[in-house]
Amino acid sequence: MTDNELLVAIADIMDQKINGIRTEVGEEIKGFRTEVSEEIKGFRTEIKEFKTEVSEEIKGFRTEIKELKTEVSEEINGFRTEMEEFKTEVGEEINGLKEDISSLRIELKQDISELKHDVLILKLDNENNIIPRLQNIESCYISTYNRYKYSVETYETLVADTQMLKEVVAEHSAILQKIS
Repeated sequence: MTDNELLVAIADIMDQKINGIRTEVGEEIKGFRTEVSEEIKGFRTEIKEFKTEVSEEIKGFRTEIKELKTEVSEEINGFRTEMEEFKTEVGEEINGLKEDISSLRIELKQDISELKHDVLILKLDNENNIIPRLQNIESCYISTYNRYKYSVETYETLVADTQMLKEVVAEHSAILQKIS
């Protein structure tokens, strides 16, 4: 493998690991967003249904009040008092829901802040640990490559010289055997 191929392979491995981490973090965030979104949708649906029920009940009260208005003014005052209490209760319920939503927003902001912190830690770890180690590995491979690159030419010369020595020794051995 050439240096570039090794570097590309190392870069691909790092990309795969980082993409895996990104995917996991992204999926966790998406899941959390989906859960929160579904809860908010549920609250909205409940509020709409409650609002419809309240609206229908108020319409019923108004009809009864109109009918009873001619009969007894005290009862009208009683119904008005009940309606005000009901409005107060509804207002308190809505305020409670607003507080719940507000606390959910705070929790979401805290969770997002924690996720940002975790991503920062990962980035710093890459910068301070992984990248320097990769650079060290790269420098080792490059220095080893440079050493062997020049010795290959010497190796080929040694093989040729050894072959020539074998031939000369074989010739001299044959000559010495004839002499003896």
